[in-house]
Amino acid sequence: MRKLLFASALLIAVGVAAPKSAAADPITLNLQGANDPSLTATATLTYNPATGTLALAIANTSTGNDPRLTGFGFNLPSAVTGVSSFTSTPSGWAYSYDPNNINTPGQFGFYDAAGLTGPDFSGGSPNLGIPIGSTYTFTFVFAGSGLNSLTESSFVTPSFDPAGSPDESQQTFIARFQRVGADGEGSDVAIPTTQSVPEPTTLMLSGLGFLGLASRLRRRDKTQA
Repeated sequence: MRKLLFASALLIAVGVAAPKSAAADPITLNLQGANDPSLTATATLTYNPATGTLALAIANTSTGNDPRLTGFGFNLPSAVTGVSSFTSTPSGWAYSYDPNNINTPGQFGFYDAAGLTGPDFSGGSPNLGIPIGSTYTFTFVFAGSGLNSLTESSFVTPSFDPAGSPDESQQTFIARFQRVGADGEGSDVAIPTTQSVPEPTTLMLSGLGFLGLASRLRRRDKTQA
């Protein structure tokens, strides 16, 4: 039994301690309405450095009426020089790439990239937006150099604060909601409140702890033999 425990602990420790090649460490941002706390969403970023692909899974977790999430904006590292392709599931969304120049309502800074259901971030189509309880997936394939050195954290950076606009509040991500009122009117934006990041160091320490326990048991068995 103790031999089995030792072997299992060894596998766990080696598995969590071994360096990862191109494994992703998704980051999840929890968003809340700037003016309406019932407007909530999550945005999970998963980056593949081998292909320069960022997958964004955005869920509308709001309560209340029938608000639709109709757009989102985020920032890009300097290694990115363009967007090679963009897909959305379901379809109907388009993307915008305009470094430091994508303006958003409510003075929340300027962004580099966006997913849109309308001609710009201020508008949007509620019929194409993400309804409550649904998750849409968006995939950006980037162009540039040094893309294989980027991680999910590279895309979670403060928005551009233009010179001479001290009222611009920098954010790392922003979502646009339409049809937020009981009468189907009104709009709002949602910004991050918390960020969830994996803790590989904690997992490694746990695995090594199991390995140490199993090793002590094995030495005790030899002493008693």
